[in-house]
Amino acid sequence: MKKRLESLAADIVFNRPVELVVKGRTFTFPRPTMATLIAASEVIAELPARKMNTKKMTTESMAIAPYTKPVGKVAAILLLGVSNSKSTFKKAAWRRKVRRYGDELMRTLTPEEMQDLIFKVLEEAKVGHFFGLTTSLLEVNLLRRTVAEEVEK
Repeated sequence: MKKRLESLAADIVFNRPVELVVKGRTFTFPRPTMATLIAASEVIAELPARKMNTKKMTTESMAIAPYTKPVGKVAAILLLGVSNSKSTFKKAAWRRKVRRYGDELMRTLTPEEMQDLIFKVLEEAKVGHFFGLTTSLLEVNLLRRTVAEEVEK
């Protein structure tokens, strides 16, 4: 059942957590923030950058499998959100929690469930807006004159 626009607006205003069901398992998580998306992006960058041969997908997937452990950490960050504490102790505790939860997700979810979970959370995060914002800001930065150009003229 689709929510009405007023209900969606109230969820955002009151910062209500999001509920997501993946293969019968319910996950409740805070609305993804910019900091959460950035933290998840940092971990995604740890994944191997390798072009896969689609004709040998099984072999290729198994070859990079040991290097895909960050996938659980990405899911954990998206589900837990980023700690907004400035305390070093609390940041360390959050990192341990992310690592443990990521390990648990890797042990309990199938590849299909993990993919559904991550994609649905990113869909909830409205990643298109994040992409649009960052792309627009990058374009503005590229169009700006540099100090060296101004000195030469």
